[in-house]
Amino acid sequence: MASSSDKKGVILVVEDDLEILEAVRDRLSQEGYAVRTATNGQEGLDQLLKYEKPSLIVLDLKLPVRSGWEFLEAMRRSDALVTIPVVVVSAYLGFPPMGAVAWMKKPFKPDMLLSLIREHARA
Repeated sequence: MASSSDKKGVILVVEDDLEILEAVRDRLSQEGYAVRTATNGQEGLDQLLKYEKPSLIVLDLKLPVRSGWEFLEAMRRSDALVTIPVVVVSAYLGFPPMGAVAWMKKPFKPDMLLSLIREHARA
């Protein structure tokens, strides 16, 4: 069953801070995106293998179980996953993480994140 949110695509948000996760999820849902969430890097990778590929991934770097760096490394090793755009949102940035199409430092402005998502999400 298709819904109006399917028209903009699916965004996977991988974030362990539940307050941030819920805020991003709610904002993206209001914008018409379907949103899937994961609270650690391994859960995020499991979702990539289990479900249809998302249009874009919003990824924190400091995550439990498997870090965002490990998540990106696993994506780079997979021909099926390497093409999915990743926007990194983290307090731990000094340089753009390898494999990310864009990045922003926490705290961030939701409108700026939304702009990056619009720019980089696959149709």
